Amino acid sequence: MKTSTRGLLALMNHEGVVLQSYKDSVGVWTIGVGHTAAAGVPKPRPGLKITIERAVELFREDIWKYEAGVNEAVHVPLAQAEFDALVSFHFNTGAIARASITKHLNARNRKKAGASFMNWTRAGKDKTALTGRRKSERAMFESADYGNLSKVLVYPTVTKSGRPTGAKSVSTGDLLNDMIIPKPKADMGNPMSGPIPAILAILAAIVAFVTKKIGAWGNGYDVCCCGLGWSFCLHGWTLGFGPFRWPEDQHIRRGCLGCKWSCHGGLFVPAARRTAGPRGWLRDCNPAQ
Repeated sequence: MKTSTRGLLALMNHEGVVLQSYKDSVGVWTIGVGHTAAAGVPKPRPGLKITIERAVELFREDIWKYEAGVNEAVHVPLAQAEFDALVSFHFNTGAIARASITKHLNARNRKKAGASFMNWTRAGKDKTALTGRRKSERAMFESADYGNLSKVLVYPTVTKSGRPTGAKSVSTGDLLNDMIIPKPKADMGNPMSGPIPAILAILAAIVAFVTKKIGAWGNGYDVCCCGLGWSFCLHGWTLGFGPFRWPEDQHIRRGCLGCKWSCHGGLFVPAARRTAGPRGWLRDCNPAQ
């Protein structure tokens, strides 16, 4: 499952959008929507500033890890609001795998699962610092109550002590209309349709036949799509039918046997991460064999 737009906005309300690095409630340097060094680059440091567009972009990059954690830990069907509440909880605590919430939920005891949100109200030495957030997440979990989502607080600066300041209310409608929060991309259709893949399939069949007959290098062939163009794997090399050409052994392992990598935004990412990848993944490669 993926977090809904309402779930993302609710989480942004909890975290705030801070455009300069600051120290959170336990002293960890943070920027944007709860982005810390543990989430990856950029690593927040004193004086670092970003735009609101970059803050939301980082949020999109960070959130999928927590969605994947909830999907892996919870073994029962969830309503969208339940999933959104659990992602918010996990984003804040990182504890979905060990929390009693998950234990009760997997035992199909939703009443105890909802009540267990209130076991996680401590932040540092303050035992009640997160009480308001846990109550909101519990309400979302139990009754799909997302609260007031009309505004998001944006903090452009921080104090000398590293605390967010100068809060401004930004209309969520403006955020959505201006595409600061990107709208879902249109369906790209079936990547294995059209004349080009048909021609590649014919070429692949010819190569396979010749390879078997003369015992040439390689172990077969592969036709892959990466959204930016087609690639055709032949005898240890991938020939780009698009903007890119690259040596096969850098990106597709084991002599062209199967599509091991997928292209996203011009970057190659192991196939093992596709199923838990962020929003916007292109379709998996379809090897021709």
